[in-house]
Amino acid sequence: MRLSVFLVWVFLFLSFAELSDAASLKNDVATEELLDSVDSEAKIRLEKGDISGAIQIFEDFLKKYPDSFEALTFLAGIYGLKEDFQREKELCEKAIKINSKHADAYLNLGNVYVGFQDWPKAKENLLKAYEFAKEQKNIPVLRTSSYNLSSFFLVSGESNDLAIKWADQCIAYLPDSFMRGEGLPRGVLGEFRDDNKRLIWIYESAIMNKAGAYANKKNYKKSISILENYLKIYPHSSDVKDMLDWVKKKI
Repeated sequence: MRLSVFLVWVFLFLSFAELSDAASLKNDVATEELLDSVDSEAKIRLEKGDISGAIQIFEDFLKKYPDSFEALTFLAGIYGLKEDFQREKELCEKAIKINSKHADAYLNLGNVYVGFQDWPKAKENLLKAYEFAKEQKNIPVLRTSSYNLSSFFLVSGESNDLAIKWADQCIAYLPDSFMRGEGLPRGVLGEFRDDNKRLIWIYESAIMNKAGAYANKKNYKKSISILENYLKIYPHSSDVKDMLDWVKKKI
């Protein structure tokens, strides 16, 4: 049995905060301040669970500024929260027509195609997201697209070696402090800020992808070593512990 059967591999979207911070390219100076205000208001609605209200805020903005590719991508992400992936796809495609190098939109579009199980288009768009993010030094998209490419190669079974390569690439875009566990109170994630918790979760997920790929290659000792080293830093991870127990049983 392949390790990918043991775990449910997750493809990440940018968090709403990361999407705002990524800001590959600004629309223009005249609308930037207004877009930031709309963004902040939408975040408040989302924190309250008012998805419809957040959607309405961006739709009202887009009536005045229909060529705002960033607003289109923000709105697409909110439709993703509603699991309206067809609408999300349409909005991402519209954003890309306006700005053909908008890395954030390619990332979300790649994830949509994962949901549709259209693997060639998923890979194509995730690779474009990484390419344009690298050109623009867009760290949130570089990190997330690297992780998603790792998951893609693992889930599709196309290449364990590429799954490992992209997991390593994802980890390279994380702050060094996360690899050392610095600042984490007793390794308990719940006591940390949401943004930091997300980065730790991405790190953990990349580690599990890497360990999973080695296990698929039947290099169980390497897989175990990766998981045990992670647990030395973050000993409270139940998912990593469960995976470690499973791999040990394969020997």
